[in-house]
Amino acid sequence: MDIIANTNCGKIRGLKVTGNVVRFTGIPYAKSPVGALRFKAPVEPEPWTEIKDTTEFSPASIQPYDEVETASHGPQSEDCLLLNIWTQGLDDKKKRPVMVWIHGGGYFTGGTTDSTYDGALFAKQGDVVLVSIQYRLGALGWLYLDELGGKEFRHSKNNGLLDQIAALKWVKDNIENFGGDPDNTTIFGESAGGSSVTTLMVTPAAKGLFNKVIAQSGTLDYSRTWERGRRYTKAFMAACGVDDLNGLISLSEEKIRSAMDEISNEATFMSDWMFGPVFDGDLLPENPYDYIAKGNTSEILLMHGSTKEEYHYWLYYSPELMRDTPHEAMLDLYKDGFGLSDDQIDQLYQSLTEYYPHKSKSDKYIDIATWGFFRYPHSRLSEAQSQHGPAWEYLFEWSSPIDPEKGSCHGIELPFVFYIEEDEIFGGNPPITLLEQVQNAWISFARNGDPNHSDLPVWPQYNKKDKPKMVFNVNPRVENDPDGVLRNKWEEVMG
Repeated sequence: MDIIANTNCGKIRGLKVTGNVVRFTGIPYAKSPVGALRFKAPVEPEPWTEIKDTTEFSPASIQPYDEVETASHGPQSEDCLLLNIWTQGLDDKKKRPVMVWIHGGGYFTGGTTDSTYDGALFAKQGDVVLVSIQYRLGALGWLYLDELGGKEFRHSKNNGLLDQIAALKWVKDNIENFGGDPDNTTIFGESAGGSSVTTLMVTPAAKGLFNKVIAQSGTLDYSRTWERGRRYTKAFMAACGVDDLNGLISLSEEKIRSAMDEISNEATFMSDWMFGPVFDGDLLPENPYDYIAKGNTSEILLMHGSTKEEYHYWLYYSPELMRDTPHEAMLDLYKDGFGLSDDQIDQLYQSLTEYYPHKSKSDKYIDIATWGFFRYPHSRLSEAQSQHGPAWEYLFEWSSPIDPEKGSCHGIELPFVFYIEEDEIFGGNPPITLLEQVQNAWISFARNGDPNHSDLPVWPQYNKKDKPKMVFNVNPRVENDPDGVLRNKWEEVMG
C-alpha cells in the first residue's frame, strides 16, 4: 500500500519500515547545486506534479573514500541536498517533538546513509519525528571564494551551513504534514555535526528554526580562521590545477574528490580543520562566545558533552604515527589547530604527567588533542551558555570491551543515542540498560527541554560553582567538575 505525504512542493511516497514507523528518504529541500549553482547559496526546490518516490536513500555528497566512514563507500553525487524523515503518523494532532540530525565527518566526509543514523527506533520508542539531513562537504560546501567570485559567492566559505539552514526552513514549513511540531524542534549532531548545531545557535539567519540543541563532541571551536580558509582553498585549487572560478566550476566530480583526497593526505592531522565554518562577521559573528555572553542564545536550551578519550578514535587512521612519534606527528595540530606555543604544549604535557603518572608518553600527547579539540571547548561552552540560559553537560566514559586501546573514543556514544544493539563495539553483548538510559535522555530533552528521566540519577543544570556533569557508564552518575585539575590547567594556559 502506498503511503503518501504532502510537501509544499508536491506529494511524496514513503515506506513502512517497522511497527507503525514510516520512512521517507531523499526528499529535496533545495535545488540541486550543480552547474551554474555550484559554490552558490542553496535555492528553493522546484515543485513537481507526479508523486515523487522517496523510498531509497540518496547519494552522499562528493568526498574522498574513507576507510572508517561507511557513507563514503556508497553512491556519491553533487546532487545531495536531500533529507530523510521517520515518523509514526502523518497527522498534525499529536504534535510530536521534532529531532533534526546533522551528521559528522569533519565537514569533509559522511552522509545519512550510515546505518548508525537509522531513525526508526527514535520514532518508534520516543514517538518523535526524526529528520536527518545532508549538506555539501569539503570543497563544494566550504571553499573561500570571496576574492574570486565577488558578492555572488561571498558565502561560499559557509555554504554547507546555509544548506543546513535551508533544510531547517523546509522542516519548519513542512513537518506538520509528518506529525511533527515545528515549534518543538531539537537539532543535534556529533563531531562536525556538533560543531554545526552550536554554530547554528549563533547564526542570526537560523533564529526561530529550532529551540533546543544537543551537541555531541563538537563545538564552536571546531571552525576555521579567515587565514586557514584561504590557505586550504589555495591548496585545493593547486591540486586541481585551476586558478579561477571558471576552472572550479568546470571540474568533474572525480577531480574534486581526488583533489580533496590529495590535500587531506598532505594535511595529515590538520585534515579535520581544512573545511568548516568561518566566523566572518557577516553571516556569522566574529566572536561567537561574545555573542553568547551578550545573551543572544538565552532562549535556546543546550545539552552537550564529549567522550573521555576522544582522540583515541584517530588510532584507527594513524596508529604508528600516534604511538611512535606522537609529539612530532601532531605538532601542527597543537600549534596551528589549537594555537599553542611550545611552552604551552610543555605545560599541558607536564600537567598530564602529574595527573596520569602511569600513562604512556603517546597517550599523554593524544590527551592534549582530546582536550584541545573537545573536553576544554565543551567546558568553555557550558560556562558561556549557562550565564543566560539552561545547559546540561555530560561526559561519556563507557568503553568497548572488544577494543580497550580505543577506550571511550570519539563517536562511541552514537550507537547508544540511536539504540543500535548490533553495533560491532558491543561484541554481541550490548549494555541494554545504558542504551535505554542514553536514548531516553535525548528523547526527554527533545520532548520536555530537560534530559532527566526516571532511570537516571538527577541531572542538574550546569552552574559555574559546581560544574556538574552526567557521567555515562554502566552505572551513570553525576560528578562535579570531573578532571577539574586538567580543566583548570587549560584555562590557565589558554588565558
